[in-house]
Amino acid sequence: MVDNDIFRNCNYYDVDELSNHSSKVGLFQNASCLSLNFCSFSHKYDAFCDMLNKLNFAFDVIVLTETWLLDNAADLLKIDGYTMFSKQRPGSKSGRGGGICVFVKNSHQAKVINPQFVTTSFEHLVIKINSELFKEDIVV
Repeated sequence: MVDNDIFRNCNYYDVDELSNHSSKVGLFQNASCLSLNFCSFSHKYDAFCDMLNKLNFAFDVIVLTETWLLDNAADLLKIDGYTMFSKQRPGSKSGRGGGICVFVKNSHQAKVINPQFVTTSFEHLVIKINSELFKEDIVV
């Protein structure tokens, strides 16, 4: 069963709206998460970092899907202040398609946990995040 309270403050913003709204008291009282479908993270990395720098706050968690990264490229694409976890599409020699990256703010403790299920249908990461900011651990 899903607790509908967690979706109460779930909204969509463009960069300017997000910067303006984030200064209001109470927007991010709890965890903040940014989720984007990238279709090739390495080609959009600089623009993405520029966007993050325009914001006047830092998300607790950033989830990027369809990163299309090769294993060696994932180590090169860092975001200051974050720990990166990534999983690429198995067997992809071109890096085209699939892949997921999760960035967790360094002020939080995070670790990959093994899920109870295994599938080759899609890439997935299960990350447990612990922080004094949150009432309970978060699993992404």
